[in-house]
Amino acid sequence: MKFYYNLFSCIALISLIIFASFNNAGSQEVVEYSFGYWGPAPDFEKNLLTSKEINPGMTKDLLPLRFDWRDKGYVTEVKNQRECGGCWAFTCVGAIESKIMMLDGPKMDLSEQQLISCDNQMGGCKGGYATALRYWHNKGPVTERCASYRNTKPTPCSQLKGCSELDYRTTGFYTFHGYTVEAVKTSLLTDGPAFLGFYIYEDFIPWWRNGKKGEVYKQRNGKNMGGHAVLLIGYDNDKQAWLCKNSWGKTGPNKDGTFWLSFNEHRNNVIIAGANCKLVKKNPLGLWEKIENLVNDASFKMSIRANKSSYRIGDTLTITCNVAQKGYLNIISLQQDDDRYTVLFPNQYHPENLVNAGKQIMIPDDSDDFDFEAQPPKGKSLFAVFLTNEPLNLYKKELEDTDTLFQTITPSELKALVVTGKQKNTYGAGMFITEVK
Repeated sequence: MKFYYNLFSCIALISLIIFASFNNAGSQEVVEYSFGYWGPAPDFEKNLLTSKEINPGMTKDLLPLRFDWRDKGYVTEVKNQRECGGCWAFTCVGAIESKIMMLDGPKMDLSEQQLISCDNQMGGCKGGYATALRYWHNKGPVTERCASYRNTKPTPCSQLKGCSELDYRTTGFYTFHGYTVEAVKTSLLTDGPAFLGFYIYEDFIPWWRNGKKGEVYKQRNGKNMGGHAVLLIGYDNDKQAWLCKNSWGKTGPNKDGTFWLSFNEHRNNVIIAGANCKLVKKNPLGLWEKIENLVNDASFKMSIRANKSSYRIGDTLTITCNVAQKGYLNIISLQQDDDRYTVLFPNQYHPENLVNAGKQIMIPDDSDDFDFEAQPPKGKSLFAVFLTNEPLNLYKKELEDTDTLFQTITPSELKALVVTGKQKNTYGAGMFITEVK
């Protein structure tokens, strides 16, 4: 097996791509490894904590001999950053995915592209700092499904604006020196999987390709080629090593994208520094925001409008919706502080809601024996339309009074729309907002 390396710098010899080309039984394979950790941020010392400051109650004698967050099911799948020097983003996202599960949240696949495209304090595919964890202080992460990874393809943040932010925020960001073993362990055990930065030397790539399962990397020779960020997920005192989750796919000596990195048995100073934070869940979104998010996440947009943008009490309201494709149509409305919403279509006069492409739905239409008037209280109202491929009739769902013109249902029934439409990515939506003055 023969190797040669063609190295070039993306930025200050920190963000690199290594091309390992080798011949095996007459075939050639090209494997690319990228990294882009810029090292400690300018405010590293300002955020530096010791083990006692991280957790005063966790003394050295309380630290277990070995620990692995995978044993608790709190580590997500290994990903592949490919040619983009976005290891910093993959590490930050991996940390947040783990912390969501630590808060009893679901296992999620979050977007690295959000950080690469939108965190203007970082360099995108040219590298970044651990301080990217602070991006989520005032913003929420978004899903990979909405903001998929584009590798090195230039993607402005504006292309991700339609993604709904999740209700999680980072807080309490801090840093630690990589050589302070007790502080690193304390951070890992207290706040979960952590950001760890280390230097890639020339002997690391051959070891990554040829190392044996369970073998510990100890730097011995070669030049420093730049910084790389990985997710720290465990340690073992017998091995005197950290267990790390890389972002180079399910490769490496353990054949699953993880590897063992010696605490300090290196010829050169390999482990640079680390960082961690806590994660909190924001106050739950109100019903209005949930409806807006469902509309924004739709797979296609629909047209719905009113005859006026604002009304006075007693004015007649007419809603018009143009249906672009066949499906099951539901139109709902609510006011800003409502804890439930009203189903306007289907209704008593039109209880069936399978509609054909090209159909125009009006509320009320010429055959309806009612007027739709603006009622108190004053304020804004949201009207939204949803079209699903799968059957869904919000009016008939648990309907008890068949004489009811419109059905009013609780937010829990919103799950029906999520399950029927959103999870299958088969729904269209649109909305408008009016105001009664």
